[in-house]
Amino acid sequence: LDGTLAAFCGVGDGFIVTWYDQSLNSRHLTQPTAGSQPKIVSAGSVLTLNGFPTVQGDGSNDSLLNISADWGAIGSGDMAIVSVMEKTSDVNAIAMSIGTVSQERSQFLVGGAGTAGNLTMSSKYFSEAFSGLPQSGLSLAFNDAISGGRAYIDNVTGTNTTGSGTVTSDRLVLFSRRDGTSANFAGSFSELVAWPVGQTSSRTAISAEINSRYGL
Repeated sequence: LDGTLAAFCGVGDGFIVTWYDQSLNSRHLTQPTAGSQPKIVSAGSVLTLNGFPTVQGDGSNDSLLNISADWGAIGSGDMAIVSVMEKTSDVNAIAMSIGTVSQERSQFLVGGAGTAGNLTMSSKYFSEAFSGLPQSGLSLAFNDAISGGRAYIDNVTGTNTTGSGTVTSDRLVLFSRRDGTSANFAGSFSELVAWPVGQTSSRTAISAEINSRYGL
């Protein structure tokens, strides 16, 4: 928020072509198609969530993808994801998915069963359902494990059920599912961190840090 983005866009809008991975793994999220790029500047103003820049999908055809064999290794066992998301009144929209062009290994379903206050974080190993959620910022922790996986919103669990099966993953998709052209999400993401290992012992501290930073 140093003014660089707003100065570059002037009084217009600004869109994300590449959301750069801040680790050393170069798993950048990209969208080369102009009409499908999520927005970060609107009418000359940087979009924010509690004072921090946020990236917003239009709920129609926006998506960001990273297609890599790395997701096959990450998706073959335990993994963890922490994100900061602001959802909308969307129903049956996919905010994030890991899988292939034809199926999901893990996903965040917003507005499941046609109810805007619902959010379900699920994988082939478990499903965690939440209801009655506000549309404001949410801190999500997703500890996806072959056994004992759980998901949390603001450090609180939902209703958990177990599952089974495997998917050979080759992609991470934000604001959509699979090929990025269906069940598109109209909310926003401010941060997303993924680990190729579980974070059970660190999850509470990580979530507390995220909540403190974003004032959630």
